[in-house]
Amino acid sequence: RRAAERQHWKAMLNLASFYIEGRDSSHGVEDAVRLVEAAMRLGVPAAYDRMGTYYSNGTGVQADPTRAYAFWQRAAQMGNAEALTDIGKKLISVDDHPERDRWANETVGTKMLECAYSQGYGKSAYELGLQYSIPTGRNPTREELERSLLVWHNGVKFGCADCAATMAIEFRNPLTTKPQKVRHLDKARAERYFILARALEFDPERRFPNLDKILPLPPADLPPWNG
Repeated sequence: RRAAERQHWKAMLNLASFYIEGRDSSHGVEDAVRLVEAAMRLGVPAAYDRMGTYYSNGTGVQADPTRAYAFWQRAAQMGNAEALTDIGKKLISVDDHPERDRWANETVGTKMLECAYSQGYGKSAYELGLQYSIPTGRNPTREELERSLLVWHNGVKFGCADCAATMAIEFRNPLTTKPQKVRHLDKARAERYFILARALEFDPERRFPNLDKILPLPPADLPPWNG
């Protein structure tokens, strides 16, 4: 609360979450909305993203999908990785399906995911890897399949448990039909990714910037590791 009073934006958003969760009996959802509004006035991209969620869920405000997307779009335009990812994956569809929040704008959606990925956001790495591995309406090229592995691998560095689990599956038993030359079936590699996936599920705040020292991508050999 002291940090929020000094306009520390992360503290403001954290405090708003505590109010929403009912951790402070003297403050409620209205106070949370006011905190987020104050952070928006400071120009904080994450605050616009949060307000979009409030309008989507009807948290402290009247639910309004149009306003929700307006706030999310504003956050994305300001470079917020979470908003870029959420909107980007909704744009990657064969056809428009507004009733399911899906629209056909693969080019823009992919660019948004790439922008979030360049910021080191793990969830965007997972979605972008899927897009390269299973592009909309066509078969992937070999280059795209290799790119998907690199993106998911970097996603593990960013702390993405889904990326680690996906890489483990890719090296043990790929879910999609792919040319054998890009499968890199390798149970030893798969096991290491599984270990990291479990670690991230237990503690999502973990990051592995030195991942290549113990789990480099092929064709590099696996170095010794005690787990």
